[in-house]
Amino acid sequence: MSTEYRTLSGVPDEEILACFLEAFSDYQVPVRMTLEGFRENNALRGFDPAVSTGAFNDGRLTGFILNGRGDWNGLPTAYDLGTGVIPSRRGYGLAGALAAESFSLLRRAGLAQYLLEVIKTNAPALNLYRKKGFAITRDFDCFRGNRAALEERPAPAGAELRPLDRGAIKAAAAFRDWQPSWQNSDDALLRYPGQLTLLGVFLEGSLAGCGAIKPNGDIPQLAVSKDLRRRGLGSLLLRGLAASLPPDCDRLSCLNVESGDDATASFFKTRSLQLFAGQHEMLKPL
Repeated sequence: MSTEYRTLSGVPDEEILACFLEAFSDYQVPVRMTLEGFRENNALRGFDPAVSTGAFNDGRLTGFILNGRGDWNGLPTAYDLGTGVIPSRRGYGLAGALAAESFSLLRRAGLAQYLLEVIKTNAPALNLYRKKGFAITRDFDCFRGNRAALEERPAPAGAELRPLDRGAIKAAAAFRDWQPSWQNSDDALLRYPGQLTLLGVFLEGSLAGCGAIKPNGDIPQLAVSKDLRRRGLGSLLLRGLAASLPPDCDRLSCLNVESGDDATASFFKTRSLQLFAGQHEMLKPL
């Protein structure tokens, strides 16, 4: 069976999603995605079908590398949203061929580097990326828990929560100890088309911390000013974000907390969010 490799320009989202779900049907972390959610996630990550590659057999999409495009540390960068091959087409060299096609395409598009994340226990993918020239730049921890498990605590004296608009996202940079991952970055949240609740915690009228949450309970950002931590402001912010969720959503998750940030890990663990996965961030010059 011959395989054709070409960009995903003009390929319907429905077809890409069907292949995506089939390719990840046996993934270590269950993948469930509606078409609306797929489109929102793609927009968040800067998906560009013109720099994404598909493998087609008899006209059917059987493998893919979905790429986003943006800037990372001042350089034009591609980001791997997802690489997959459907189970029935594995073992035929599609993954390696897709990678080679993708690298060539990205270089022609003028991109300088290629960024991705991979679950630490996904040894086949990790080995493939290393062979293709990717190097680990950071490690991330992922936490999840239930909204119902959050303890009610009195708000610190002089503290209050206020909604923020998206234009205030970049103000959170002053409170961070490390750069958010690509999918949690300021640029990602500014281009995200879905609903996003942004809250600021104010102390005596001054902004002391910021947080964001999606309706599915995912918390892409949460940070408090370094000199105002351990005063209950982070707890107040987390409870406020959780309270904004739809009644039928009890889950909370925070993906891609930089490993080694013991304070943030302890913060989530003492609020009933437990570590459930680890990821490597990897980068390859193009």
